[in-house]
Amino acid sequence: GKAGQDEGSRLVIIDCRSELAADANSLLGKGTEQVENYKHCKLLFQNIANIHSVRSSLAILREAIMATNSDDDKGWLLKIHRSGWLGHIADIMQAASRAAYYVKQRSTPILVHCSDGWDRTAQVSALAQILLDPFYRTLEGFFVLIEKDWLSFGHKFKERLGLSHSVSETSPIFHQWIDCVWQLTTQFPEKFEFNEHLLRDIVFHLHTNWFSNFYCDCEREWVKSPSSSGLSLWSFFLANKSSYINKYYESPGPENKAKVLLPVATMKILQIWPSLYLMYDESFMGQDFYRVEKLQTGSEIVASHKSPTSQHKNFVWWEPDDWSPQCHDCKVAFTWFRRRHHCRACGRLYCHKCSNQRKPLLQLGIVKPVRVCERCADKIPGRKGSIVSMASLKSIDYEAGHLSPWAGFCKTSEAV
Repeated sequence: GKAGQDEGSRLVIIDCRSELAADANSLLGKGTEQVENYKHCKLLFQNIANIHSVRSSLAILREAIMATNSDDDKGWLLKIHRSGWLGHIADIMQAASRAAYYVKQRSTPILVHCSDGWDRTAQVSALAQILLDPFYRTLEGFFVLIEKDWLSFGHKFKERLGLSHSVSETSPIFHQWIDCVWQLTTQFPEKFEFNEHLLRDIVFHLHTNWFSNFYCDCEREWVKSPSSSGLSLWSFFLANKSSYINKYYESPGPENKAKVLLPVATMKILQIWPSLYLMYDESFMGQDFYRVEKLQTGSEIVASHKSPTSQHKNFVWWEPDDWSPQCHDCKVAFTWFRRRHHCRACGRLYCHKCSNQRKPLLQLGIVKPVRVCERCADKIPGRKGSIVSMASLKSIDYEAGHLSPWAGFCKTSEAV
């Protein structure tokens, strides 16, 4: 902050930019507040990176993840450090913690802004509200917060997600904020009503276009858009609420509702989100993909799938096509003639030769044998093309003719 500002300020202005960036913006007619013109104000610069730095950081992080496998991970920490991703997360969390501290501990109102107000401002203000108010740590409250501070206040989802085809304006700002929330859940696991599956599925559905929430850049545009009548992601989450509830959640009593969360926002504590960023990493996926149990009838069934790519019994994450230039098994590069094929069991990309097995996937509600890689085929009980007993379907969490949207997605993807 500026030197000589009164510690007893009646208003704290949190500028999410660095002081250097704010001074540079003054050349464009923007700049920042001149504190000498505002009595009893304190100005704090937070040095949070802009959209271009964040976009570059995630790209480097992705390269580090895709270049590292279980046989060669000695340079992993160095690669993560070079991406700067955790440093950006720490900057946002520090700014939000500072905002929460002034509001709660010093009873001082704060004003948060950056250059425009729809990126870093939303990140800091929304995260600070989670620290301050336990309502926003509930399932319903978290949806309200996103609607209020991101959708209604005009975060440019269409541009940031690349839906407007303006590459220079794309940036994973909301994705980054969700990562910040996940970091909070690791430090305060009993303070959040929802679990990490909710956060991960939000990140996933930013890019599926299955729901109408993230199509537009502002509320006015959304109201006029035909997508406003589409299915809401929040409705889907509430309809499947049991899958997203944190079993360790402790509802705050009257004496705890006023307590503020102050996280440790240092890179010594922060970590890469394993079930999001490492979902396709062989060392993280482990060897025992499937746990086989015996029914009383004696028939073998697939009771659960341990891979982080399938935390839901009827859902598999598919690796994006541009993430793997070569087959995960034989390591031969993909070409126009050597096509990519997704394994329906683990979601990874293989060539035709390495994914020519066929297996039923009961945990996905798929009885008909579908394409799987050789690794998954070896771990799935039953011979190639074997008939599945209807008794084994008792473990599947759906009723015939009423498949969940996840199972429906998988069944529409059965084509070879």
